Parts: sequence; C-alpha cells; structure tokens
Amino acid sequence: VGKAEVYYDDTRKRTKAKVDVYVIGTPEDILKTDVLSLTIEIEGPGRRPVKAESIIFSLYSYSHGKSYKYRSDPKLTIFLDDVLLLSDDFQPFFMAIDPRGGVTEHYLSARIPSDKLLQILKAKKIVMKFGSTTFEIQGENLEALRDLNKSIGY
Repeated sequence: VGKAEVYYDDTRKRTKAKVDVYVIGTPEDILKTDVLSLTIEIEGPGRRPVKAESIIFSLYSYSHGKSYKYRSDPKLTIFLDDVLLLSDDFQPFFMAIDPRGGVTEHYLSARIPSDKLLQILKAKKIVMKFGSTTFEIQGENLEALRDLNKSIGY
C-alpha cells in the first residue's frame, strides 16, 4: 500500500504498474469503521520506460451494515482544482453481504486515457467523489500516485 508495484509479462510483452491507497479509513480500522481504497493501474507495451496506453481505477469498499453502499451510485467523479476532469460509472467486480454484518464491494472503471493521470498529478487540489463519499487525494496518497508515474519511467 502506498508504493507502486511493477510487473512485466514476458508472454504479452507488456508492463503493468499499480498502486493502492486508502482514502477512507485504514486496514487496522476495519472492525470499527468503513474503509475505501483506491487502486490505479497503468499498462503499456514493452519494458520501462513504458508508454502507458491506459489506466484503470479500482475502488474497494468494506462497510458496516446490511446493504450495499455504492450499488445504486457507482460513479467516480474527479475534480482538479475545482474543475471537472471526468465522471465515469464503474462496473461491479465483486459484491458480498456477510450475514454476520459487513458489506464488501469492488468496482472497476473502464480504461481511461493515460494522459488523465498526468493531468491529475499536475493539479494543486484533487477531489474525488464515489457515490456519496467525497475524499481528497493529498499527502502520502498523492506521493503514492507520483511514485506510480515514476515507476514506469516517466
């Protein structure tokens, strides 16, 4: 978490880099509070430096309760310096309700042009909204995104 991971697939001759950040809560808090994590993946042909073709956002939620928190509104909206960058409906990847309490949801974006990541990294203020949950990317989380960009050789 917070540090980019880079993989090279010899069969496909492609490099993939990803980073995970917690935007609400932490894994240590999961028994007491809701947790939301964001994963960003970059993929492109060849080895580093990689000319990234696209990025994929993934959101993982664990919430307390007995119903899905994001099922009816799985939209991620990103504002850079108070200006809309993108708004995209995510597709459910995995969803489960534990009868003892606790709800797990995992959503994926469509492929997004890689230049959007560079726009995000240049912004002074990054605010994201997923469903009814709003969070700002700053501090260690912003450094993790910058590390992701560096990890592919940019």
